[in-house]
Amino acid sequence: MESSTERGDLEAAGRWLEESRRWFEAGLEGFLARTELGPPIRCKNNYEQSFDASLTKGYRAMLCNYVYDSQKTWGELESEVRAAAAEVKRLVLGVLAGMGAPEDVLAGFGAAVDAVAAEFGVDPREPGWEGALAGKGLPDDAIAAHGANLDKALRDSAAVRASRGMCENTVGGESAKTSPTTPDAVGPGAI
Repeated sequence: MESSTERGDLEAAGRWLEESRRWFEAGLEGFLARTELGPPIRCKNNYEQSFDASLTKGYRAMLCNYVYDSQKTWGELESEVRAAAAEVKRLVLGVLAGMGAPEDVLAGFGAAVDAVAAEFGVDPREPGWEGALAGKGLPDDAIAAHGANLDKALRDSAAVRASRGMCENTVGGESAKTSPTTPDAVGPGAI
């Protein structure tokens, strides 16, 4: 026979589940009412009654995919990417330095952030970057290799952006913006 404590626990759990369901539905309705992104192009809703949650050991989720168009070219975003890369680098290196990471580890993480920024077409190097790395004790060949890697990433990024129509193009003497999210800018199989 079930004790009153167990029955109370079950009732409390039922109230919590019902409150959670109402909260989720209200949040979802509010989210779907927003128009900034337009309608989703695909939704996978594992909260539907038809979904068999036993297949995922009770885990449920909703995944919606949207098309986002910034209305800017990659070239127009360069300053934002540069600022974001500088901020990420500052935060990562600050945390690592606060943890007592050695200088060579800090230099390695800094170089990794630079490489990612270069993949997005932003040259993170500022005047005197070679001297800064030399001051950290990196040998000349390592500094040259780092510079060559950044140059390659920048070239590769430019080539990829150009092949996908993600650069600012000049058409008939006028600048025409293309975006990675417009169908004519993204070819078949593009990411």
